[in-house]
Amino acid sequence: VEGVDLDAVSVSVLPMVDYRENMKLHPKDNREYYLITITSDNVSNAGTIRDIYLQFRYLNMRDKETTTGELRLRDYVDQFYGTWPGNVSDFAYNYGLRTGGTVQVMIPISEVKQFRTVSVKVDGPDEWQFKGIQVRLIRSYSARSFRWQEIEEDWTGGQKLRSHVVISRDISAMEPCFECGTVYEDPTTAPDPQDPNSGWTPGNLIQDDGMYHEFDGSSSEVSSEEPFDWSDYRNYMTYEDTCRDLGFNKIILPYHNSKSIDNMGAEVIGVKNLRQAFEAISE
Repeated sequence: VEGVDLDAVSVSVLPMVDYRENMKLHPKDNREYYLITITSDNVSNAGTIRDIYLQFRYLNMRDKETTTGELRLRDYVDQFYGTWPGNVSDFAYNYGLRTGGTVQVMIPISEVKQFRTVSVKVDGPDEWQFKGIQVRLIRSYSARSFRWQEIEEDWTGGQKLRSHVVISRDISAMEPCFECGTVYEDPTTAPDPQDPNSGWTPGNLIQDDGMYHEFDGSSSEVSSEEPFDWSDYRNYMTYEDTCRDLGFNKIILPYHNSKSIDNMGAEVIGVKNLRQAFEAISE
């Protein structure tokens, strides 16, 4: 969840709401976010400026096949990088989807046990060839930051893009839980398609046929577990320890509250740390 930057030399106005007795204080957004990294192939004309749509098929925590809704990539790119006055319209999207480019977005998806496939669609009179799509569970992320830099580079169509700001975020994410192909955050590390000895192989080509094309990949069960030695906390834990994400945030915990609700009326909740579990059974 993003915080609020406070400047020591100016006045910041923060919104407040009335507090009611026993009201729980929750973060604004406690959904699970996944970092999606996408690399376009670096062969000529592989990039696009047309809309890319994604859908992920996954196994949920109840072992049922589930599919996300239609995800318009441009919308999430705008949310991730933001819009700055020094940028041309859709600069981040056009630059990220250029030939050989890499773009990242954060997408909320709930109750994922394991990703199965990704489906891709191009909307518009163009083709797009991607090199890789990678998914990682986000542990934390910072607000946007930027630095001044001029970027001028040829891209699909022969036009040149230019910006005087480079926008980024500091992301802490787990190891990839799904990967189709290979992503290259540094484009200089990608194999050269013009070099017969580079090991370059073509990526996946998506036609503008208005249809989704499904791709599988290597996947593993999603986990946010950190190394944790329970013997160190056998007799004593601090408040900070009780709030630590212990990796069982996906466990569904049935419990009975103090009102002696029978088994049929037991509530089902999900807890992320020991503090939440204690609050749940104390109600």
